[in-house]
Amino acid sequence: MAQDLDEDIGSNPYDTRSAVKDARTRALERLPRLPKPRPRQLTPLGFREGPTAAFQTCTYFRIPPDIRRHILRLAFGDRRIHMDLSYSHPDAPLATNRSTANHHCGIGSAFVVNKRERIVDDTQPECWHWWSSVCHRLPPGYESKSTGPMTYLGPNGPWADTCRLGQAEHCHSWPGRMPSKCRIGIMGWLLSCRQNYNEAIDVLYSTNTIVMTGVEMLTHLPELLLPQRLAYIASLEISWPLHIRFIDKSFFIVDEAHLKVILQHLATEFPRLRHLYLSLEESDSLKLLTERECVEVIERMFNQSTQWMSTLSECAIALPRKIFDSIFDNLAIVRDGTTARYVQSYHQIWRGMQGGMSLIRLPFVNSYPRPPYHLAQSSAQRTGYWLLHGSNEPEKPESPYAHTDGCMADDMNEFIDLDDFEFTAEVLASFDSPEN
Repeated sequence: MAQDLDEDIGSNPYDTRSAVKDARTRALERLPRLPKPRPRQLTPLGFREGPTAAFQTCTYFRIPPDIRRHILRLAFGDRRIHMDLSYSHPDAPLATNRSTANHHCGIGSAFVVNKRERIVDDTQPECWHWWSSVCHRLPPGYESKSTGPMTYLGPNGPWADTCRLGQAEHCHSWPGRMPSKCRIGIMGWLLSCRQNYNEAIDVLYSTNTIVMTGVEMLTHLPELLLPQRLAYIASLEISWPLHIRFIDKSFFIVDEAHLKVILQHLATEFPRLRHLYLSLEESDSLKLLTERECVEVIERMFNQSTQWMSTLSECAIALPRKIFDSIFDNLAIVRDGTTARYVQSYHQIWRGMQGGMSLIRLPFVNSYPRPPYHLAQSSAQRTGYWLLHGSNEPEKPESPYAHTDGCMADDMNEFIDLDDFEFTAEVLASFDSPEN
C-alpha cells in the first residue's frame, strides 16, 4: 500500500490524511479473508474401511507413514520460507536473459529515491497478492547454535532481508537452478489429492521457519489462516515496525497499541511455538523520540509477555540500532570509584524475565540461544530472552531533527507505511494552525 502514497500527496495535509485513510479502508474491505463457512473440508479424516478411498490403493501410500513424512521433509521442510501479503501492483515480468536469470524468484528491482523497489506492472490494478519463496538470505546449513545469532557483525536477520526485491544475498549458494530453486514447489503436491494435502501441509508449517512480513497480514492473521495451520508453526521470524502516536503539537509517544497487536497474536495464536525472532524495525517517525523513551515502552510491553515467552526454547528481539546501543552502552560502561571502563562483549544482551539485563562476560563463549554461561544455574535470571542489534549497517550520522520538538521526518518521499504518513500529516496540520 505504500507505493501509492506519493500519488495521494496533496498540498493540504487534511485532504491527504483523509485520502490515505479512505484508500486503506477500501483496501482492507478487499482483504482475502477466510470464507465463513468454508465450502468444503480439505483435510481428510484418514484411512477408512469402506467405501475405500482411491488413495488407499496407491503404491505410494503403502510406504510407512513415518518414511513418507521423511520424504516430504526432505522435499519441502527444514528451510526458511517467506509468507507475505501486500496490496500493490503485480510484479512486472522480466525478459529472459543472462542479466535477469540471477534475480531471486525472477523478481526485478531498481533504485527509486535512494531506495530499492520492486519493478511492478502499473498497467495492472492494485490488489492483494500472496507471495512466498524459499528464503536465501542465509547460506545452506545455517545454524544459530554454531554461527551465533542474527545480529550486528553476524548473520543477517529479517531486517536485512531482500528476497522480495529479487536480491537474496546467498541465492547462488543454494543448489539448483534459478529461479525454480527459489520457489517452494509444493503447490502441485498439495493439489494432487486430499491425503497428500493433509500430510504435506503439516510438514510445511511444522518443520520450516516461517518468515512473516506485512503489517496488514500480521494484524489480521486469524482471519487469513486457519487456526490449525497457525497451531502447527514451531519456528517464526517476524518483522514489525515500531510506530509512534501523535498526542499534540509537541508530544509524541511510542504506539503501544500497535506493538500490542503482534504480542497478543504471539501469545494466543501459536500454541506450539518454540523458536521466535521478532525484529522491531525503525519507522521514519520513530526518529522523533529519544532512545530512553523507546526503551521504557518496549520493556514495559515485554514485561507483560513473560508467561508465553518463558515457554520458548529460543527467543530473540532485534531492536533498531540506536535503541540497542542505548541499552548496550549502559551495561558496557563499568564504573569503579572515579574511573570507568568500557567492557567488550558480543552485540547481544540477555534480559531475564525478572527484568535484569547482562552482557556475556568474556572470555566466556557465546551461549546463544541459551542463557550466558556466567549466570549461576540456580539464578532466576536464566529464564529470559535475547535483545539483539537489528542492523548490519555502519554507523550513521544522527539526523538534526531526531530529538527536536515539532519536526517532521527527514523526507516525505521516503515514508514506507500509512501510519508514518498519517502521523506526518498531523504534524503538518499543527504547523498550519492559527496558534503557530
